[in-house]
Amino acid sequence: MQNPNDRSLPIKSAHCTLQIQGVEVGQGETTEPFDVPAHGESDINMIVTTNIATSVPNLVTRLFSAGDLPTYRLSGSVNPDIAWLPPIPFSKSGQFTIPN
Repeated sequence: MQNPNDRSLPIKSAHCTLQIQGVEVGQGETTEPFDVPAHGESDINMIVTTNIATSVPNLVTRLFSAGDLPTYRLSGSVNPDIAWLPPIPFSKSGQFTIPN
């Protein structure tokens, strides 16, 4: 997470959803508080859970029907530990690549 502000951003929790080819394959959440430094960034550890029985059949179908490398989307929000400040949404998407 990146913080463009001139003061540290305290976060009390975060959650996310991971989609591959439009199929939700996992959800994650952390309730461990952390700070994102001013004009800086912070990495967090998050356990992501998935239900293979429901996600794999749809995912396999979409992977075989797509001609390109699969796409992904990670989205969610962080809950700042600042009074009156609502959750801050985030989203990152792209396409998987094959390493050289």
